[in-house]
Amino acid sequence: MRLTLRFALLASVALFASPAIAQTQPDAAPPAPAATESGEDIIVVGSSDPAGQRKQTAGYAVTTLSIDSIKAAAPISAAAVLKLVPGIFPETTSGVSGPNIEVRGFPTGGDAKFVTMQIDSLPIYPVSSLSFLDNSTQIRIDETVKRVEATIGGQAVLFGNGQPGATVNFVQKNGRDDPGGLAEVTLGSGSLYRFDGYYGADLGRGWYGSVGGFYRTDKGVRNTQFPADQGYQIVGTLTHVFDDGGSFTLYGRQTHDQNAFFTAVPLLRTGPDSDVKLHPFPGFNPTTDTFLGNATRVVTFDVASNGTNTPVSQTVDLAKGRGVELHLVGLDFAKTFGAIAFSNKLAYSAGTTPTIAEFTGATPVTLGAFIAGQVTTANANATALAAAGRPATGGTATLIGSGQTLTDMNQYVQGVGVYSIVKKISSFQDEARFSTRLFEGNTLTVGGYFADYDSDDTWLTGHNQLMTVQNHGQPINLVLDNGVKITNASGVYTPTALALHNVYHGDNEALFLADAWSITPRLKLDAGFRYEWEQIDATFQNSGKQNISTDPLALYDVGASVLLPGTKPVTYRGGAAAFNVDANYEIAHNLNAFIGYNKGYSLPTFDDLRSGVSVTTRIDQIQGGIKARGRAFAANLTGFYNTFRGQPSSQILTDGTVVRYNTSSDTYGLEFDGVVRPFHNASLTVTGDYQHGKYVAGGPGITGSQVLRNPDLQARVTPSYTLDTPVGGLTVYATGSYVSKRFADLQNLQPLPKYTTLDVGASLVLDDGLEVRFTGLNVTNTLAITEGNSRVVGSGVATGGIFLGRPLFGPDYQVSVKVKF
Repeated sequence: MRLTLRFALLASVALFASPAIAQTQPDAAPPAPAATESGEDIIVVGSSDPAGQRKQTAGYAVTTLSIDSIKAAAPISAAAVLKLVPGIFPETTSGVSGPNIEVRGFPTGGDAKFVTMQIDSLPIYPVSSLSFLDNSTQIRIDETVKRVEATIGGQAVLFGNGQPGATVNFVQKNGRDDPGGLAEVTLGSGSLYRFDGYYGADLGRGWYGSVGGFYRTDKGVRNTQFPADQGYQIVGTLTHVFDDGGSFTLYGRQTHDQNAFFTAVPLLRTGPDSDVKLHPFPGFNPTTDTFLGNATRVVTFDVASNGTNTPVSQTVDLAKGRGVELHLVGLDFAKTFGAIAFSNKLAYSAGTTPTIAEFTGATPVTLGAFIAGQVTTANANATALAAAGRPATGGTATLIGSGQTLTDMNQYVQGVGVYSIVKKISSFQDEARFSTRLFEGNTLTVGGYFADYDSDDTWLTGHNQLMTVQNHGQPINLVLDNGVKITNASGVYTPTALALHNVYHGDNEALFLADAWSITPRLKLDAGFRYEWEQIDATFQNSGKQNISTDPLALYDVGASVLLPGTKPVTYRGGAAAFNVDANYEIAHNLNAFIGYNKGYSLPTFDDLRSGVSVTTRIDQIQGGIKARGRAFAANLTGFYNTFRGQPSSQILTDGTVVRYNTSSDTYGLEFDGVVRPFHNASLTVTGDYQHGKYVAGGPGITGSQVLRNPDLQARVTPSYTLDTPVGGLTVYATGSYVSKRFADLQNLQPLPKYTTLDVGASLVLDDGLEVRFTGLNVTNTLAITEGNSRVVGSGVATGGIFLGRPLFGPDYQVSVKVKF
């Protein structure tokens, strides 16, 4: 059956290459989120009909965001767009790439396993999240995006990669539906310079084209002294409409972006777990400072020549950060043949997604304490002791850049790990659908999804670099008084903690069936079933621990993880089924009630096999609510209940040890999204969610704990007012955000305190079409963290309340000027 499905999908592409026509949507007012969109909006995310369905009558909750709404919020990344979606909590304190994204009711220990991002209804990559790679890392927001649609659960469990969590669809502009052009220049904090452009046109004889993208360079709010974010994206589309109906759109995207990755920084904590207070670590501003800088940008460490203990020098440039070099092409087509409507979407992508970044693990210690610890370690090493001829009693620390000797033994120093992760990825995906009307008001859709994808991973973690605790840390060289060398020329004092080279190949195929039935003019019922087969074949290179230095006095190369000759095969074969049923009833005009149940799954990923786990997670969701709209208001309320059974997760500790967990959880809550317009030109928008999630299995210390990372309550309140001025409309707005207390770990030993932030903005649209926009994020300079110390088990709090956490960025201001033509 797997071969038959694959043949059917590929044959459908060859025989019926005619794409779907994108739906045209009206833009919302700048700061207004989902609820302000018209109930007549056509949404395609999660819809069995590729042409979409009315948002108001869908049997599930959907958030729609115009590009203007997104621009008003000034998101740092594609992941940060999701702060506008109720029920999703994006942690973007790492920078443009490498976020953690939580979905209400979905317990995750990091990354974004339950968030699939799509381009025109096809996943960017078949797996929503792998270690050091999520979907958002592979796309950048620019003016080639028309709108964003997001839903949680619902019919989305049937299509694409069968995501039971959040499915986020980025709808692209094209020359047919979005003619005209624009150019925009943006300046901002951190020496930000950015240019965006787009142009779409009718090329004649049924042909339409568009091209757009951006270029940006930025040193960042956390000034890295070098371009923290630098890159570009180019997007093009070519659409053709056939004389007898139907069309196709060919599109391509080239994304090249380098993004600094920001790790947890030292902080001070006071108060009990129930009321934790955060304070800056002396000499380090947590909202603007970073260990990154010119002095620590280029780092050299030793790795082993394959299968030997001969050291080979490797140099990495942290300016590469957690970036992406990705080429993506896609084809989207639709055509009707008699009573059969056919659509097909396919895409191929290939590229490299490196993570050359800093990761903190150990808390700061005094220089004296660090030297004392190294003396003990060195004297316990028989080889080093014999080569030195006598035990060490102390050591000399000097700054590598200036040669200055550090004499204050009470000065704090920090070990910061330098990771080199390179993932070479590629994927081919195809989804075909056939729809026909069975009888009046009833449409049946059958189809299939196929994905063939690879990832070639090379990991080198560890390499802790000794440096001063200050903005732009200065690397330190440490030599003991008996000649033992604690650090290398870059200040690295620990060897590779985890050397890994794994090559993965995945093959997923799914069949689905969905039926949409308008039982009465007011009652609509949707039901569907999906079954997916998965096959993973991997090759893991052997590894071990060795002393790789030829110098017995060099402790920094002792006990390195090395790659060894030989490989071992790892395979997985399995499958799972998903089911969805939902209903929408029109109580009155623009007042609808909906309810739905779906049973979804999450099949093992490459990382699960690397961790020795082959568990299929089972997810049950019930959700229902009200969609209401009037002339002066709009509101969506969605209640939900989720159960998780068999959720694997892992944690990579500082020394390379991998700790594995398998948990189950139950969560219930309420998602809300509404706007009130009390008088002309004024609005008040409120979005967010409340949830209560607990682990019901996972072992001692976990069972009964609050689901990690997910806040019980998060909310955004945005008042907005538009003034009519002699030169045009001036809209001013502000957004207050509240996030309740969370926990960074499964055992609830690392509390993340509640916080509030304030963003502001204004836009002036001149009568001649010129637009000027101003935004300010976190203007109150709130000190809050979204992550604790993910490299330790336990509280991670040292003497004096010192711990590691990843804070919000400080105030970030931007001004942009846009002209349309």
